Amino acid sequence: MSQVDHKSNKGGLMQANGSGSLPFFFKSLTNGSSNSVDRPSIDSRRSSHRWDSETSSPKPIKFQDDDEDWDDDILSDLTIKGEKFPAFRGDDDTTKYSNSIVNQPDSISVEEPTVELQKAPLNKNIRKNFKSLIKDPLSLLSDLDLAEEKKIYGVKFEKFYSILQDEQTNEEQELNKLQNLSWNGIPKRLRMIIWQMLLRYMPINNSRRVAQLERKRQEYQQSLSEMFKDSKKDNNVWHQISIDIPRTNAHVKFFSNTKIQDSMSRILYIWAIRHPASGYVQGINDLVTPFFHVFFENYMENDFNVQEDDIEELSQSTGFEDILKAVEADTFWCLTKLLDTIQDNYIHEQPGIHRQINNLVKISEKVDNALTEHLEEHGLQFIQFAFRWMNCLLMREFRLELVIRMWDTYLSEFPQGFKDFHVFVCCAFLMKFSEELKEMEFQDLIMFLQDNSKTSHWNDKDIELLLSEAFIWQSLYKNQLTYT
Repeated sequence: MSQVDHKSNKGGLMQANGSGSLPFFFKSLTNGSSNSVDRPSIDSRRSSHRWDSETSSPKPIKFQDDDEDWDDDILSDLTIKGEKFPAFRGDDDTTKYSNSIVNQPDSISVEEPTVELQKAPLNKNIRKNFKSLIKDPLSLLSDLDLAEEKKIYGVKFEKFYSILQDEQTNEEQELNKLQNLSWNGIPKRLRMIIWQMLLRYMPINNSRRVAQLERKRQEYQQSLSEMFKDSKKDNNVWHQISIDIPRTNAHVKFFSNTKIQDSMSRILYIWAIRHPASGYVQGINDLVTPFFHVFFENYMENDFNVQEDDIEELSQSTGFEDILKAVEADTFWCLTKLLDTIQDNYIHEQPGIHRQINNLVKISEKVDNALTEHLEEHGLQFIQFAFRWMNCLLMREFRLELVIRMWDTYLSEFPQGFKDFHVFVCCAFLMKFSEELKEMEFQDLIMFLQDNSKTSHWNDKDIELLLSEAFIWQSLYKNQLTYT
């Protein structure tokens, strides 16, 4: 699908005829010009919430609940003897996890890496320069077909490319440019790089980037050995993760692969142990998938489809383990950056989610009071349908490729995108179905709002229109939000 470059017009709403003009109502809000609404400034407010499962109570704290490095002395390339980590598949029946760490308390030890004598040839889907990409993701720029990228994305691609090619002496200034450009979507080939920069994980500065990535990846590898050393782990947390992982995008071949599931399990476990105030909460497993998808795709050839192509043969190829190792570490750190902005969504009594839902009610009353009154008259409370919207960031409502496009905008609003702007996106999403909802009674209301098939036909343009409407509501009502 061709990409539409809205340039600086973040609030610009597209009519169905593709003219790019605003509907009359929104013209009146913006004095007749979609360019009159400036992008809101991003502040650094951060919050510090919990959907307890019966089996996920954390044990005594092993690590401080912060985002500092574990240790300056890095252990390199440590491996786990025997089966590295369990392959998760099945349901709550723990007898199915006979090969898992849960049932092998004495089977884990750390040893020096062994040399693999024979390797499968490099799979045709893996980029030949994958080693260079792992070391410095920006080496991708020299390998791009610029003419082809410009055909797809036009002037937008040139702007991104120009920023990434600069020496970037003023990192904050370049980051602001990336934020403004990313609001309207990021070219697929540059998405991993831009996401990591917007999250302040990968430095924009050329002189620091390679060393920073190497150091953080080594720290993650060290954490694997530390967290699983002597089998000192929280079995309740590990068990809950082992239940949830096989259910995570189970319809996608990529996420059904044993090695991918094991990798995501390690990410979630380490995050949970490092953040004992919340621990692991159902729903966080969904938030891993956009990062994993985007980062893994960066090392694949253009014609490889992460969601549809068979990964089994690929997983046996030379280079796969190296790629997976880098993707796993980068995903962990980026997930941590994201969750730091909404951690009170997952701590005890879920104050963050309740606050977001209360704000959604207030904004919905302003936008369409008749709808909110109709829901109230039929006994439907917002928490009955909006809890999932907040807990899973609408990931259950849209296909993954649409969620990824939405995250381009959320990350451009970092660190407030997943906390505040998300509320306005939920409001715009609810208003999409206002007229239909007003004709329904309680049973039909709850079934309709929980049925994700209503967006099965949506595409990028539908998401972009939704984001633009959300931006209008934010411009009008952002002062209505409460933070306590």
